[in-house]
Amino acid sequence: MHRWIKLTDEYVNILKDNTCRKIRLPNKDELWAHWDKKEGCFWWEQGEAAAYVDEPDMRPTHILAG
Repeated sequence: MHRWIKLTDEYVNILKDNTCRKIRLPNKDELWAHWDKKEGCFWWEQGEAAAYVDEPDMRPTHILAG
């Protein structure tokens, strides 16, 4: 069963590079994104990077797990 969990730094640290996960943004948008471990950010199909640390308005709040 899938469930939304709060995205924490600890969770991000266990992701493998280029892991694809559904994320929820602060504005409640949900989208599939890839984790780029080297850059420390999520990115998605439009080629826009969502910096996990430097752009709080684009920082994912939850991740779909299960």
